[in-house]
Amino acid sequence: MTDGKSLAELRRDIDRIDDSIQELLWQRTDVVEEVRAYKHKRRVYRRGGFFRPSREIEILRRLLRRHQGLFPEKGIVQIWRTIIASHLAAQEHFTLAVYRPKSKDPCWNLAREHYGSIVPTTYAASITTVLKKVADRTVSAGVLPVPRKKDDAWWRHLVDRFDDLRIVAGLPFVDFERDAGDVQAVIVAPMAPEPSSKDCSFFVVESERAIGPARLAEALACEKIAGRSFHGWRSPTGRRRSFALVEAEGFFDGADPVLARIRQHLGEAVLGIRVLGSYAVPLSGMKPKKSRKSSRGRT
Repeated sequence: MTDGKSLAELRRDIDRIDDSIQELLWQRTDVVEEVRAYKHKRRVYRRGGFFRPSREIEILRRLLRRHQGLFPEKGIVQIWRTIIASHLAAQEHFTLAVYRPKSKDPCWNLAREHYGSIVPTTYAASITTVLKKVADRTVSAGVLPVPRKKDDAWWRHLVDRFDDLRIVAGLPFVDFERDAGDVQAVIVAPMAPEPSSKDCSFFVVESERAIGPARLAEALACEKIAGRSFHGWRSPTGRRRSFALVEAEGFFDGADPVLARIRQHLGEAVLGIRVLGSYAVPLSGMKPKKSRKSSRGRT
C-alpha cells in the first residue's frame, strides 16, 4: 500500500531500504571477520580453510524455507551466492580451475553462475590438468563433470594419483528448472567433505573381478541404502583390478561401519572400498509462495 505517497517519496523509501541493506552487509562482514579471528586465535584449522560448501547450501536452504513475498527465490539464491563468494574470495583468496574442453561447456557455465566474476577462475581442456592444479595447490578447488559417464572414468584418479582430493560439493546448489534435484558437475578440493541435511556420496569398490550394478544395488539394499548410479572401470595394466563407482544416497566417510558391512555382502573378491566424497542434494522445484503484500508498477 502506498498510503497516498508520491512517486518521489516511494523512491526515497527504496533508497532508505537500500542503505539499510548495505549497512547490514557491513555488519555481516564484521561478524565474518570475528569468525576468522576466533578460529585463528583458537587454532581452529581445517583443510579447505573457510570453504564450507555444506554450510553454504544450508544457509540457502534455510533462507528459501522462510522466504515469502513476490521477490523471486532465484534472486535470493543469486544475492546470497554473491555475498558468500565475496567473503570467501576476500578471506581465503579462493580460486578455481574449471574443466572446459570447448567454448560452451556445462562445467564452465555452472561455475560462472555459482561464483560469478568475484572468484578468480581459470579453465583447462583436460580433467587431469584440473586435478593437478588442485593437487599442487595452484588453485583452491576444481570443477569437473559429474562422474557418471562410462566414456571417461576420471574418478579413478582419485583412488591413486590424486588420492588427496575429494568430491566436496555438487553444482548447481539450487535447480529451478527441474522437479528432481540432480547435480551436473562436482567440486573437487584437498579437504574432507562435511555432511549437510541431505547428501549423496560417491565411493569406489575395488575387486579382483568386475561386480555388476545389480549385485552392487543388492548389497546396498541390504543396508537400506538407495543407489543412484553404478559405473565400472578395469585397469588395463598391472594387477588388472576392477573398480566400480557407486553413487548412493546419504553421507559416508571412510570410517563408516556400513561400508564394512557392504563389503561383507559383496564377498571375498572385494579388495577394499574407498569414499571419494559427497555433495549436498540440490534444492529443486521451488514454488513461489503467495503473499498478501505486493509491489506494483515501476520505480
